[in-house]
Amino acid sequence: MTDLRARLVAYNPDGTRSRVLPAPFEWTAGLPLNDLPTLACKYTKLAPGGDTLAGQVEVGLEVSTNQGLNWAEPLGARFLATGESGDDADTAETLSPVCKGVAYHLAKAVIHPHPTPNADNTTENGERIFAGASPGGILRTLIDEAHGRGVITPLTTNATQVYDSAGQTWTETINLNLPIGQDLMTVLRSLSDQGLCDWTTEGRNLRLYKPDTVLGRDKTGTILRTGVDTTEASRQLTVDDAANRILLLGDDGVTKTITNSSAPTMFGAVWETSDSMAGVPDEGTQEALGQALLAKRDGARVQRSRQLALPKLRATPFEDFRTGDTITADGATGDLESQRIMQVTLSRTAAGLGLAVTLNDRFVIADLRRDRQINQIKGSSGTSGGNGLPPGSTGPDTRTPKQVTGLAASSASYIDPSGQARAQITLNWAQVTAATDDVAQVIAAYYVERRPVGGEWSKVAEVLDPTTVWMDSPYEPGTQWQFRVQALSAGWVLGAFSNPVTVTAAVDTTPPPTPDPNGVDITSRMGTITVTWDGTFIGGASRPADFSHIRIYTLGSGPAVNARIDGGAGTVTITGLPYETSVFLYLVAVDTSGNESGATGKMVTMKPLVDTDIIGEIIAGANIIDGTINAADKIIANTITGDLIQANAINTDKLTANAIDGMVITGAVLRTATSGARIQLDSTNGLRGFNASSVLKTQITTDGTLTAADATITGLFRTALSGSARVEVGPDPDAGFVGRVAQVSGSGVVGAHLSLGPYLMALAGGRNASSGTSAYIYGNAFTGGRGSVNIMGGSSTAHEDSVTLTGSTYVGSDEGRITIRGTGNGGGSIELLAAGVKIVGLVDFNTTATKTSAKQSLGVPHAEAAGSVTIPAVNAGALVNVAVTFPVGRFNVAPLVATVSNHYRLTTCFNTGTQTTGFNLVVFNNTSVNVAAGQIAHWQAKQMTPTTAAG
Repeated sequence: MTDLRARLVAYNPDGTRSRVLPAPFEWTAGLPLNDLPTLACKYTKLAPGGDTLAGQVEVGLEVSTNQGLNWAEPLGARFLATGESGDDADTAETLSPVCKGVAYHLAKAVIHPHPTPNADNTTENGERIFAGASPGGILRTLIDEAHGRGVITPLTTNATQVYDSAGQTWTETINLNLPIGQDLMTVLRSLSDQGLCDWTTEGRNLRLYKPDTVLGRDKTGTILRTGVDTTEASRQLTVDDAANRILLLGDDGVTKTITNSSAPTMFGAVWETSDSMAGVPDEGTQEALGQALLAKRDGARVQRSRQLALPKLRATPFEDFRTGDTITADGATGDLESQRIMQVTLSRTAAGLGLAVTLNDRFVIADLRRDRQINQIKGSSGTSGGNGLPPGSTGPDTRTPKQVTGLAASSASYIDPSGQARAQITLNWAQVTAATDDVAQVIAAYYVERRPVGGEWSKVAEVLDPTTVWMDSPYEPGTQWQFRVQALSAGWVLGAFSNPVTVTAAVDTTPPPTPDPNGVDITSRMGTITVTWDGTFIGGASRPADFSHIRIYTLGSGPAVNARIDGGAGTVTITGLPYETSVFLYLVAVDTSGNESGATGKMVTMKPLVDTDIIGEIIAGANIIDGTINAADKIIANTITGDLIQANAINTDKLTANAIDGMVITGAVLRTATSGARIQLDSTNGLRGFNASSVLKTQITTDGTLTAADATITGLFRTALSGSARVEVGPDPDAGFVGRVAQVSGSGVVGAHLSLGPYLMALAGGRNASSGTSAYIYGNAFTGGRGSVNIMGGSSTAHEDSVTLTGSTYVGSDEGRITIRGTGNGGGSIELLAAGVKIVGLVDFNTTATKTSAKQSLGVPHAEAAGSVTIPAVNAGALVNVAVTFPVGRFNVAPLVATVSNHYRLTTCFNTGTQTTGFNLVVFNNTSVNVAAGQIAHWQAKQMTPTTAAG
């Protein structure tokens, strides 16, 4: 639901707000793109504010979308009441003012001669020269000059030569000669018609923007559906400008004919038209110009109007959409398509508030861009030449021409006769008419040089004066080039090069027409899908010259398909899709530049070769669907291969005797199953074992390498046979142990060994030896007489590491005992190092040690506690007492206590000695400011020994 409200507001001549106009009979405001807005209304002089409209008045339109809480003036919604009509016999004294957008001020300012004319800013016939100027630079200069004359002072602009009104840098500049006396509105419209800028107003400020930016927002997420968001949907269609062929008229009677083969014929006939290509000598540029002109005439043009449903409209006007935005709306066929808003119309009648939008489809939007391309291709004409040597001069003119200024470059794409996209480049610059001494000079020609960006300069053209436009082709789309120009005087003296300009060769972005769904046939048979396209396009469009192929995709989940039909009409077969599933296939046309058309799609269901209830079973003749295998569909060699034969389908009773004998089998892979858990043997990888997930777990290669991932080896593993000294890994004969790693002599005597059990690990000395059976872990005793043994936790992770020593639970009277002794030159000491902490000397943790003695030995508190309490309000200079209670039974003597407050105005202490059960906390406020309740005091208590609180 949309709560849209609108009202008219009157403004004083100085721009200040006068009053709201509360009682109009009716009004209609049109806010178009790049054109002058209008407002028509009817108002009685007898109503409040009626007298205001009787004279010269400025009117603003304001809207609200939040129940009138906030009001704002949309872009372009400020008007000047430039006319009024009425009936003198009307007793209601009805006024009917006609208002134009505030930019109408521009129509009342004209171009004057330059304040300081010279050869750089004024032509011989007095025209103003703007060389290398941006739209912002041109309009800002002319408006500032008008203000200097006291003209149209209410209208301002924030655009400049460098930046547009949104702060974006202008990327296109032009060379323009403007006649004296031309009004500024004509200049503005000319710039926008050439696609050099978009414009509107905000209040009294003229806003100039780079084209298709601020006034070209992508709002395709805003959807206007007929019957939901709109109540009326009218359209205007015309084919008056349609043409299939164009005759280009050039210089000296030269002509060139270009045909648009993809344009539909009109009433069964080919239509043609003509246009000028004067000053366009380059053949590639002629091709680009003709193709751009024909593209504007390739069929009907439609303009649609939508009366929006208020208040049911789902989108919010002037937020979700406004003039210039591209939205999504119903097209000619009822399908949603992108359309640009060319005008928003807001009206008030006795029936209430109305809102409408005027839309142009993608063809008209493309035409606007082609207008810009055509203007770029044709370039700007130069001014007339100079008039000779300085007065009194004789002989050759040896002066140096001025540096060329205003060099600008543009590029357009076209399709060459082979169907490949190419680009042409157009240069134009300001004419040089004087030498560096600012005295007139005859210029003979201009030298044009170019280079690929980063490459070497080379001369490519000489352009005779007074021509200041040069065109060239072909260029590879997307490549970058730099150009520079210098003037050559009639005395054969070269001037300085212009500043170089960089241009990127245009890339073709025009997609081919969409394949006609009526020309697409999709069938399923024998487990395959066959797609046939007859070569036709929607709307009867012909195949474009740069057509490449049809690409076929699947939509949604399931196996992806990326098939294609090359050239023109054709058929492609698709396999590998699952049976009995519905697959949505869609076709797009692709050109040689990779542009894709709209999609044409169809749904098809995969049909199996046999009945679905026997897929994976034995197939008998009765199960084969009629017509799927017949005399015309023979089974040819190599069509049934090993990967198509079901496991166990061929067994011994199916084989002829001696079919497989002791002969060598070459080039084969032997495996117990095609996938999943299996053993596989081949000459390349050796013997391999896979788990149920087809992951390789074990491998014995042909060179004897054994690789086992997560493998289990059962039985006894030994490094040598019986009779030789060896290491054995296998089960442990002793109860309580699972496995053993042992050194075994040649006679079978078990030496040092490691036994592993469910709950313990035992490292033992020699078994059955007459000497002691102790097992030792030695440090190196031969590196200076001192050895060390390090038992460490893991050292290669980012986590803390630890080693845990646990006493045995199976030793009887020694249960739980761990003895760590220091020996040798260490003086009987043991050092435990952790983050620099060292414990030296005897630390007795035997069974007679108590927790108390251990804590005393390690300097750990006997008992401790901590907590916090909430402080009540404490007035300035006062104190309060707060009782703190220790955990019951925590301390047996009064502990040491520390306290602190979280507020900088409060200090804490306690007025009586702490007890084993708690203490009295005293909170002081030594400042002159009261402290409210809710602050926190923290306390901590420690008892270091069993008998002494302080430790």
